[in-house]
Amino acid sequence: ADDLSIPSPPADNWPDHNNFRSGDVNPVSAGLSVDAMPMAVVCDESCQEGKIGVIVRVGNQGTLDMRKDVPVSIYSEINGSLYLIQTQRTQQIVSSGRVSEALGFTIDPLDVPDHVLVVMVDDEGGYGELAECKEDNNLIRLEDVKCE
Repeated sequence: ADDLSIPSPPADNWPDHNNFRSGDVNPVSAGLSVDAMPMAVVCDESCQEGKIGVIVRVGNQGTLDMRKDVPVSIYSEINGSLYLIQTQRTQQIVSSGRVSEALGFTIDPLDVPDHVLVVMVDDEGGYGELAECKEDNNLIRLEDVKCE
């Protein structure tokens, strides 16, 4: 009978409604997650020494603090393919809405023949380590990178 009383013991509803594992896609953190994104600038001063200097900071647009030791990689884009030049790791936790301390990269101009660098965060040679709320904002392209 459906008199709206609660049966003892209550019947499981998941066999009928397929909701056994439904709900929050990230139940451990209650929907909170990090969102790492790179910010980079090319330093012209390094050209005086025959090198390309790149300063990178990692921003956290997510709602959860980002752990330290997140990889930041710089690639040279040559004929549309990416070639890893160097990887460094962040040194501190980055709170939500904040940026990391600067990481300095020194690059040989001969490694950038097409004058395009790609900076990727949460990447070490193509592999991500963080569970992020948004994975499609982890890279930026720096074009016309050269010493004159």
